[in-house]
Amino acid sequence: MRKIDKKAAQAEVEADNSDGIKEFFSEIGAVKETVALVKNSIAAIKALHDRALNNVISEKENARN
Repeated sequence: MRKIDKKAAQAEVEADNSDGIKEFFSEIGAVKETVALVKNSIAAIKALHDRALNNVISEKENARN
């Protein structure tokens, strides 16, 4: 039977977990950036839509006068 160094085994497990946690949080950061980009894009589309809607309303009001 092979003797297992418990401290070395524990250190190896912790190192694996540390790398996994770093990768996990890296992915979370990328998702947060993507969500922020989507939110900014939605805000820009809303601004364009509001501007276009106001232009249509203004044109209808001008046509009545």
